[in-house]
Amino acid sequence: LDSDRDGDPNDWNTGYSAAQSTQDLVIDTDDDNDGVVDVEDQFPLDPTETSDSDGDGVGDRSDAAPNDPAVQYLSLSEALGSIADDALRNCVENQSQGFESAGDLTSLECSHRGVRSFEGLQSFPNLSDLNLDGADTQGQALDLSPLSGLGKLERLGIGWSWGNALDLSPLSGLKRLRYLHANGSRVSRIDALVGLPNLRELYIGWSQIEDFSPLSEIKGLTNSQTNTNANSAFIIWFI
Repeated sequence: LDSDRDGDPNDWNTGYSAAQSTQDLVIDTDDDNDGVVDVEDQFPLDPTETSDSDGDGVGDRSDAAPNDPAVQYLSLSEALGSIADDALRNCVENQSQGFESAGDLTSLECSHRGVRSFEGLQSFPNLSDLNLDGADTQGQALDLSPLSGLGKLERLGIGWSWGNALDLSPLSGLKRLRYLHANGSRVSRIDALVGLPNLRELYIGWSQIEDFSPLSEIKGLTNSQTNTNANSAFIIWFI
């Protein structure tokens, strides 16, 4: 098993050791490749968490009160109050009926709802599936920084916004991300995606990208939709 796909195994298979290796393999001391060695990492297989200060089982990055073991997440009403955009708040409220805390929300479908800002989504740290396609940018660039702390995201849609060039750098820490749809968002650079070991599907057609070389460094890609100009797109399959 090689959790972080860096070429070094988490451990030797049962009954085997370095003596049986024919490829000079070494055991990985940082199985999630988050920069913290396993012996010092309270979440050695979770690249989004390294510590749990209050010992409540929720990592400090996701914990709304990292020093209070009685509190892990904001109440739903508090989290809704942190959302700046009315359309987004209404969408979240409609899809969180019956929930008690922000930690209960794991999936959110808010595409083509006239959303103009993502501010406040950072209050929902357990989101794993998030569709924000068709945001109403009014010709401006989308700010993705509220998404930077959503370390559990596996699927993300931010396509068809047609604003100014979209900066993907806030997504560089989303180590669990497997699927990213950004067709029609005028992406100009994709180097921020190089460090995403689980990214399998990438859709960035109808963009403004000039340098596609970072695609070769995203080792896990199985397919990608990209383009050569603003009016065309093609699919690259990675075997």
